[in-house]
Amino acid sequence: HLDIELAPSAIEMEEIIISTPFHQLQSQNVMKVERIAIEELERSGGINLTDGLTNIAGVESMTTGSGIGKPVIRGLSSNRVLVYTQGVRLENQQFGGEHGLGLSSSGVGSAEVIKGPASLLYGSDALGGVLYFNPEAYAMPDSTQVDAGVNYHGNTQGIGLNAGYKTSGEKLRFLARGDYSSH
Repeated sequence: HLDIELAPSAIEMEEIIISTPFHQLQSQNVMKVERIAIEELERSGGINLTDGLTNIAGVESMTTGSGIGKPVIRGLSSNRVLVYTQGVRLENQQFGGEHGLGLSSSGVGSAEVIKGPASLLYGSDALGGVLYFNPEAYAMPDSTQVDAGVNYHGNTQGIGLNAGYKTSGEKLRFLARGDYSSH
């Protein structure tokens, strides 16, 4: 008979970025990845996702009106900045001055910005950098979450409606989110 008793201890680790091609600690990674949670972007006061991204070092926004903004990384934009959301490549903001990012923060959990020469691992059209939007997390196991929100923007007399439902069981996870915005 053998009794083993474990003593609790605290171990502090660096942040681990898992969406990049190299699953390593940030200090061991040749790619500089800036990561920010969507809650932090929303608290910063940006009207939309593109405005909130300007709080990340090296990321600016080129705007031509309310709700229209193109991300600018290291001085490059349009077809020199690659955008991914939920593993899908977006190419809706590259052409014309009035084509913004076209992506709502609804359903997005965090945003990552990959800058520098390592962004070319995503292709030559990522010369400026890569914006990678991670989806929101599922509900905790054996729980259900329902949320809804309304935003009113007095400047543009715009309204934003958002509702979500997510549940996780023993063998099934489900997440649905709807979003409506008009300015």
